[in-house]
Amino acid sequence: MNGVGVLDTIVYEERLLKQNVTIHTGSRLESVHDKGAVVVDRYGMREDILADSIVLAVGFAPQRDLAGQLQRETSNEVYAVGDCVNTRKILDAIHEGHLAARNL
Repeated sequence: MNGVGVLDTIVYEERLLKQNVTIHTGSRLESVHDKGAVVVDRYGMREDILADSIVLAVGFAPQRDLAGQLQRETSNEVYAVGDCVNTRKILDAIHEGHLAARNL
């Protein structure tokens, strides 16, 4: 996690593990369906992920149009947080992510 201290990173990772959250890095979202999503890794391997909720972190450059596209193409709830809304500090993104997660 860029911009976050080592100890904070450890705490966040432990909390995610306790909640059975899995993190898929180096993958892209191919599709979302009623029971989860399909992701494709850097080698072209597809994986169907069963999930109640999906959090998509797309990197440093905001992809604001992606939230709108997901809202149009799926019946799932989509929450834009962090740099997708406006470029700010990491703590703002964490706070917004927390508020969005409480609405799930």
